[in-house]
Amino acid sequence: MIVSRKGMYSIEKSGFKDKITVLTNPMSSVAFHLCISNHSKYIGILNKFDKIIKEMKSEGIIEQIIRKYY
Repeated sequence: MIVSRKGMYSIEKSGFKDKITVLTNPMSSVAFHLCISNHSKYIGILNKFDKIIKEMKSEGIIEQIIRKYY
């Protein structure tokens, strides 16, 4: 399991530090899907959100963020 600094803090604070082994490389990954209700006040920005995420991915920004924190 790969854990950020915030995640490590939460693990330590919860008392699970001695029960969890932190690995340097992930064994697997999970796809993430953002679900927004048709009644959400954010539905109007969904297309712009998708466009920005695609741009960030194509420019390598997402990969840079992943490397920095994981």
